[in-house]
Amino acid sequence: MLQRNLSGDSRQPLFHAEELADGIPTVAGLAMLCSRCLAGMNTCETDSLHSPGPPGREAMAILAAARERGMIEIRGQAESFDATLRLIAVSVELTEERRIVFRRSGDAAWTMGFLEGFRRLCRDGFVVHQYGREFVLSASGFAAARALDPQDFREELEAGIEEEI
Repeated sequence: MLQRNLSGDSRQPLFHAEELADGIPTVAGLAMLCSRCLAGMNTCETDSLHSPGPPGREAMAILAAARERGMIEIRGQAESFDATLRLIAVSVELTEERRIVFRRSGDAAWTMGFLEGFRRLCRDGFVVHQYGREFVLSASGFAAARALDPQDFREELEAGIEEEI
């Protein structure tokens, strides 16, 4: 269960061990970025860890993949032997039966590049947090996604892992 006390009281942990194992702090951080943007707060100016520049190619590939259904989930694969396949990653529903996961075996930098792209989409208001690990494109996210030609991101889309849902 996600802790409700995010005040920074150092006597109580923000997250329990099982939440840490499930990647909840990362999901919570992404959800907070979405909520700040939804509330009209300018997150770009307060984003001191990363440059406030354009979303980047990975973010645009996520938009291109999500242009039809708009459903995005942050997924982990905790039982994998390969550490790079255990990384949490961006998963986009392509159809009711198929999804693409932006994760690459042996290449943590590639997988994290897509997580960073997703963070930027959250920061810039293209994504809204629904609940748990689930996010959806906002109205401006759908507009931006539908303005893209998925063929321009064929390399990124083909490198992702397609799975049955």
